[in-house]
Amino acid sequence: MRAGKVMADADVAEAHFHRAKGYSHEAVKIFMPAGAAEPVYAPYTEHYPPDERAARFWLMNRQRHLWTERREFTGKDGEPLFDRLMNMTDAQRIAEAALVLEQFKEQVRIAREAGEFDRLKTGVIDGEATEVVEEK
Repeated sequence: MRAGKVMADADVAEAHFHRAKGYSHEAVKIFMPAGAAEPVYAPYTEHYPPDERAARFWLMNRQRHLWTERREFTGKDGEPLFDRLMNMTDAQRIAEAALVLEQFKEQVRIAREAGEFDRLKTGVIDGEATEVVEEK
């Protein structure tokens, strides 16, 4: 029974692989023209284009680290940030957001001092983002 499962899984995997890549196969159309004594057989090649959904499914399962749609962000301790945030109270989340904002402001201050904001400037005034203007 186990061998049968392995073979069935292999057959499905192969079919899925061909669908993801696209494939062609030989086929025959059979016509019976009016007044003909026997049918007409017309061989042709049936083409199936690659299936984007099947390819994505294949890659997400075979190379999850390269093709996942979900990105994991981790903190300095290696713990996933989403898990850490979910385990925090509202007050802890607010404190964490304030800390991140302060760190961002410090990075902007350092970048300004280094002259990295000389060409373009943006800002926030009363909660509204100002447009990007080029300095002259």
